[in-house]
Amino acid sequence: MYKRGKSNLVILQEKIKKAELYEANSNWEEAITLYNEIVKEDNSVQNIEKLGWCLSRAGKYDEAIRYFIQLGEKEPKMAKWKYMIGYQYYSKKDWNEAVKYFEETLKIKPNYLVVKYRISYAYLQLAGTYKKLTKPEFWKALGHIKECHELWESFDEKTKNKEKHTYFDINFLHGKMLMDLPNHREESILYFENALKIKDDEICRYNLSKTFYLMGKHEEAKKWIPNNCSYYVVELNAYIEAKLGNYDIAIDIIDELLKRRKKDYLYAFLAEVYLLKEDNKNAFDYANIAIKVNYKNHKNHFVLAKVYYKYNLLYSAVKELDNAIQLKFKNYHSEYDEAILLKEEIMEKSPENYVEDKHILEKINFNNDKKIYTGTIYEYDKNKGFGFIMYDGKKIFFHISDCKFDNPIKNKQVSFQKIRGKNEKLKAINVKWK
Repeated sequence: MYKRGKSNLVILQEKIKKAELYEANSNWEEAITLYNEIVKEDNSVQNIEKLGWCLSRAGKYDEAIRYFIQLGEKEPKMAKWKYMIGYQYYSKKDWNEAVKYFEETLKIKPNYLVVKYRISYAYLQLAGTYKKLTKPEFWKALGHIKECHELWESFDEKTKNKEKHTYFDINFLHGKMLMDLPNHREESILYFENALKIKDDEICRYNLSKTFYLMGKHEEAKKWIPNNCSYYVVELNAYIEAKLGNYDIAIDIIDELLKRRKKDYLYAFLAEVYLLKEDNKNAFDYANIAIKVNYKNHKNHFVLAKVYYKYNLLYSAVKELDNAIQLKFKNYHSEYDEAILLKEEIMEKSPENYVEDKHILEKINFNNDKKIYTGTIYEYDKNKGFGFIMYDGKKIFFHISDCKFDNPIKNKQVSFQKIRGKNEKLKAINVKWK
């Protein structure tokens, strides 16, 4: 090792103190620069670890790996270095490499709680979401997360206090793993509740609320939903309000969400709410919009089929159910049992000489008119975000969210399509400059 005099030692210690200050303030680049200099003068385990950690925090995972490999060569029996290499791959979402090093870590230290948690999470990512129960990675993830609880029970109070934040993550992950399994949702709730005893967390509360919702316990779902304006929280709140019979509240929430994101499943949800309100016309209109936004979503066709069924338009209902069944099989290679059952029900009820009522079809298909109309901006209220287009001597309502421009100008010509909005009033959509 390089021999230095007292003055060199003092300079090195000052650099270390300065680097630690940068590190404490999350000034990673400045800390990295100093630790690089420090390691050149004193490549002790402690200094190399500090450099590797700062590189990791700065997102320079490949460089961090190089230094943690050095530490592994210096101390091959130290589990921490294998874990830190694995953690860099974990941060890069290279789940296979992460699992490889976490497995090596656990060979050295089988009771390493945070590693058991992270390897469970990594295996879960490898399992994915599609048919995850058929993947061995899912069951490996579940095995490791169960062992985390066994480890926790073996800890003394001092160790539990030290590891409580990791145990929050363990309970949260275990709850997430089970919430999509109908027969395990009661267990999922217990894990979310355990996590919340450690720390009140809005994401955990959201998932607990969602699990209650999936179980049909809508009052409990309402009780646990976080009080914030996050998109996914507001969306879940709309679903809960609809299940509680508060249809108008649910509709108002979704209308606001659609101003931010015009998602097909939101239009389909609106259609289902209007069906519950027995407002079949709006249900039909929104089901059609859902299909226009995303034709390939089998659920949208299923919703439209239910609307046709409400109108007693049985052939049209069956046609949309066939579309739904075919799309699900094409996209997911699985049967659409719900659609098949509804089709069988309709076929049984169809009279032998059944003929669809063309007048009903013509009436409800008004909003499927794809014709482009031309008019002029009559007026626009910037503060309220709506105005009127003058067309054929009549004023037609429009909202800024349905415009392809940001600033409507009075008397300027525009093209648009017409639909029936709430209360059967005409509304302009797809408004563009002419």
